[in-house]
Amino acid sequence: DRTKFVGGDLGLFHEGQTAKPFEEALKKMQIGEISDLVKTRWGFHIIKLTQKNAPRQIPFAEIKTKIKTQLVEKQRENIYQQWLDGLKKEYPVELLSD
Repeated sequence: DRTKFVGGDLGLFHEGQTAKPFEEALKKMQIGEISDLVKTRWGFHIIKLTQKNAPRQIPFAEIKTKIKTQLVEKQRENIYQQWLDGLKKEYPVELLSD
């Protein structure tokens, strides 16, 4: 997968962001430990836990830019879809088969 370009490093993520079997394996691991095979719907994985951070509440100031980016992207997708739907109504396409 695309993580091969960074040595397989998935980076940091929080609970609920990964597949259930992957998450369950991580919960049992200690830093530096390597897992047995973990099967998910994407295949088999061998996990090495390199860092564990204590849970914390993220301050709004720290996450504000990310939230704004996500909202702008969602709005852009909605506007694009409305535009595309309008084009489909105005210019109907007929698929011809042989």
